[in-house]
Amino acid sequence: MLLLSGCSASLVNRLQRLPESHSTVNELIPWFQGDHNPILYKTTIDIYQHHFSGLMVIKQFPEKSHRVLFITEMGIKIFDMEFFSQGDIELHYCLEALNKRSVIRTLKNDIGLMIRNVPEPDKKVKVFADRESKKKIIRQKTGLVACYYFIREDHHNVDAIIQTTGTGKKVNLCFYSAAENLIDSVKVSHYKIQLDIHLTALHENKTDASE
Repeated sequence: MLLLSGCSASLVNRLQRLPESHSTVNELIPWFQGDHNPILYKTTIDIYQHHFSGLMVIKQFPEKSHRVLFITEMGIKIFDMEFFSQGDIELHYCLEALNKRSVIRTLKNDIGLMIRNVPEPDKKVKVFADRESKKKIIRQKTGLVACYYFIREDHHNVDAIIQTTGTGKKVNLCFYSAAENLIDSVKVSHYKIQLDIHLTALHENKTDASE
């Protein structure tokens, strides 16, 4: 995780290019895949002067789309988004205090990265290793936006993502898990704006309820 604290230049300088044959994209297992029961996360979101806490519900549907609902402890809906497997995102609802174009765009980006959490299989990648830790890193770039996926030692999941733009680092996601394919917590933080998201899983509350 040492790479997460440096600037973009230091990140790139510490990467050693590996042959494409070292790519493990097809072996990666997305964190939120294959479980059609709602998963609950105790969640806090700090965005500029606003602080929200409550439950985030993530539900996957058979067609691999995901519905993400965030509500307060009092049951007030903050936002409701749906992420489709083709990459489209539909906003079903957003609280007026957050319903700003730039905020919505940022939340869609961050939560979309969290939900997908692996490189897109139909796009080219470059494979690197951290010169010090030897951790394998897969980079996928679209225009000026690049995502660096830090691969766990078991090579099945991603434990961190750094997204950069032409002007430097943009957002950092860290996934914490004590067991394969089961998330304990997620942290999302930004480098240039005041936006932090923290999710802690409530595995014992997993139910068979439908939406």
